[in-house]
Amino acid sequence: MYFIESLKDYIKVFTKSGDYLAHKSLSGITEELPDNLFLRIHRSFTVALEKIQALEGNSVMVADKRIPIGRKYINHAKDVILNTSI
Repeated sequence: MYFIESLKDYIKVFTKSGDYLAHKSLSGITEELPDNLFLRIHRSFTVALEKIQALEGNSVMVADKRIPIGRKYINHAKDVILNTSI
């Protein structure tokens, strides 16, 4: 799994084998995922830490897609990303 995007009452899960839609909240699925492997970086995105290719300003690159880091999450996200082996 590369990342998960919130789409109102649904989530879209992006994986190597394809994208999947599920009726679940981003908060709900993020709570079920291991903290040491996944990170909420925006109100609409949770990313797999090992799939982060680069941290550029207020965004990350995952699977060649630029994902924004929200203002609410920026300090914690940068701390976790920079202290994790990418």
